[in-house]
Amino acid sequence: TRSYLDTFFSDGRFFLAGSTNGVLRIWDLSRRILSHQFTNTTGEVVPVALLGNGNRLLSYSASDNVDHIWDLTTGLEMQSWQAPETMYRADGISPDEQSTLTIGYEGDVVVRNLAGESQTKPALDILESRWARYSPDGKYFAAASDLGYARVWDTATWKPVATVGGFLNGAHSVAFSPDNRRLVIASDDKEAVRGCDTKSWQDVFTLEAPGTGFM
Repeated sequence: TRSYLDTFFSDGRFFLAGSTNGVLRIWDLSRRILSHQFTNTTGEVVPVALLGNGNRLLSYSASDNVDHIWDLTTGLEMQSWQAPETMYRADGISPDEQSTLTIGYEGDVVVRNLAGESQTKPALDILESRWARYSPDGKYFAAASDLGYARVWDTATWKPVATVGGFLNGAHSVAFSPDNRRLVIASDDKEAVRGCDTKSWQDVFTLEAPGTGFM
């Protein structure tokens, strides 16, 4: 058994770890305790996000390709749904935590309405993505592609509003600034970080760094 995707959440208060034997663990670092441990499958499980101020967990079970929402107060599953079948995936959680969006590496997309427990599959036209994010105001959704570009959509219509391309290598991750004014994209070497304006979608800076695969 090995630990899988160890992740800090909620300003560093919680530390999550999945595994290859179906065990999910959550540590509360402020109290220095293992606060939750549970199993729902015999295969690989991945913690995706903590929701509701740390009271709910979104996780992914690779063996049956299903996403789950857990109530961490009761330890019970609240809902589950079929995820895109994929080797890699990019996940985004809306700022109001009412929806999740998952992009499969081959381009399949699932948007889950957590409140209504329903889902849609918009055609977002992106391949080989392993990282995606909503903007803090929820207006935009951006995803990076290993093919060397990042794409941005309007979340009200899911129509594309910008494609930031021209990377020498892959675009590996994206992030919006807290004031929604910048989209930052990470790549490799001379394009370790590129930042663009979210009104014009033009580059405003490029930062270099030795190495590849910046996330």
